[in-house]
Amino acid sequence: MSQYLKPHLSIPQQEALLRRRGMRLDGASCVFALGQIGYHRLSGYWYPYRAIDQAASSLHGRPVRTADVVAATDLDQVLRVYEFDRRLKLLTMDAVERVEVAIRVRVTDALGRRGPFAHLDPRHLEARFSASGQGRAVAARELGGEASSTPGSFERGVRRALRSEVRR
Repeated sequence: MSQYLKPHLSIPQQEALLRRRGMRLDGASCVFALGQIGYHRLSGYWYPYRAIDQAASSLHGRPVRTADVVAATDLDQVLRVYEFDRRLKLLTMDAVERVEVAIRVRVTDALGRRGPFAHLDPRHLEARFSASGQGRAVAARELGGEASSTPGSFERGVRRALRSEVRR
């Protein structure tokens, strides 16, 4: 078994480590951030503020960062970047969810016009989206491979759904 060389650090020890590495800290906001967000999650946000080791960079032919941060870097800067990223992720997921719902509505409408169980009938789907034998063969040809005789995930899911309907 491998031995992990980095010891566990309490939040006050993490705060002290950041101070030794040159990060300017407000004690209360630092303890809150480390306790609520976490040292390792935040470390990705202070990575761009880490100092570059010129000698190691020359040796490796690429920038090599030290554990120390550039002078005058403070945790509030890092937290602003974290908060920006957090909000950007929320906005992105909101937009993705709206697109997903709109696509589902259009697919449901298109299949619903063909019948209440159109989603179970591969004839109502384009062959490349069907897991039936014909659909697999067409999809395989389009992808430059060979069709499999085993049912695809769509077909297995339909079979499970049908079995559960029968049991009710």
